[in-house]
Amino acid sequence: MRRGGSAGRDVGLIARREIDARLRQKGFLIGSAIGIAVVLVAAILPGVLHRKTTTHYRVAVVGTDAAALAASIRDVADRVDVPTTVDVRVLTDRSRARAEVRGGEIDAALIDGTTVVDKSLAPELAVVLDGALRVRAIDQAVASGELQRRAAAALTSAGLTNVTTLRRADSASERRKNLMFIGTILLYGQILTYGIWVAVGLVEEKSSRVIEVLLSTVRPRRLLAGKILGIGALGIGQLLAMAAVGLIGASAAGTVALPPGWPLTLGTLVGWFVLGYLIYACGFAVAASLVSRQEEMQGVQLPVTLLAVLSFLAATIAFQHPDGGLAVASTFFPPTAPFVVPLRMAADACPWWQAGAALALTVAACAAMVTVAARIYAGAALRTRGRTRLRTAWRGAE
Repeated sequence: MRRGGSAGRDVGLIARREIDARLRQKGFLIGSAIGIAVVLVAAILPGVLHRKTTTHYRVAVVGTDAAALAASIRDVADRVDVPTTVDVRVLTDRSRARAEVRGGEIDAALIDGTTVVDKSLAPELAVVLDGALRVRAIDQAVASGELQRRAAAALTSAGLTNVTTLRRADSASERRKNLMFIGTILLYGQILTYGIWVAVGLVEEKSSRVIEVLLSTVRPRRLLAGKILGIGALGIGQLLAMAAVGLIGASAAGTVALPPGWPLTLGTLVGWFVLGYLIYACGFAVAASLVSRQEEMQGVQLPVTLLAVLSFLAATIAFQHPDGGLAVASTFFPPTAPFVVPLRMAADACPWWQAGAALALTVAACAAMVTVAARIYAGAALRTRGRTRLRTAWRGAE
């Protein structure tokens, strides 16, 4: 590799060098395996526990036949082959029953033949209520002496025929938002981890004086670009591996129902990872360029780390309030955009013009950060004694 070769060739060689060096490290391989295993366990464990744990439901019955129907619900709950227990109460106030459903105090209320739930009726509880309504219909037919005429209709048509929901169940956009939030957590971890790797690598080369050998064969800007590109490629690979394992595991275990268009959601996450990684990797590179020892790293990288933490906090707020003022403002701030914009897009809360403006601003910020980081690195790379001032590094590249 000669110090005058093509830029693409030099950057490619440095990137491959970074990838090969990391893949040979047992720590990286073990850490990746542990990370993927943790994601897999987190994806399948809720589904496994849900299947094996007995679920407790609370039901209220209102109406003229409330006491008898409540007794039928208790009897069916004891007989059905599902891991379910049902606590049944008889109420006289219909408004109170609806209020308790909305407030989460009870899971369902049977009011004059109509089943009232908040968002959706759990399948296990539906089995119990359906069976109880059918049993009660047969009992009424027997008591009235009309079994011959009514029994067939009672056995086939009675049951859970009317279900009223007080609020809409989770929509596809809600599931996309939940999926994207999980991805944002991974995004935050990957950006922070691999950005710090860039910083640590730069300082290691300066402290060991390897940088002097490298800069005799390749220009500093190309060296930095290759390092960021190579480590970033590892980050994307690990992110995709964890996302794929998590999605497959969660889907197989029944933990989550994948929303329509989830591949596009995953692609959006990867695209914003690239932009976010470029911003923060350049930030860490600038910080690392100014010091020569690992002991000095913590102080200089603190502002970049703090900015990443605050950006993630903005994302958690945007998850709860995607239309809020903070979420909208964070959309147009490049350091927070990679965390916030994918969440708002998944929740259908980010108009196309906001997403487009955020993308343009973030791309422009990436270009500016790459230019600034390359100049500062070029001016400080060979300063291996003590800490370099930012102004000195900037002027040293002239």
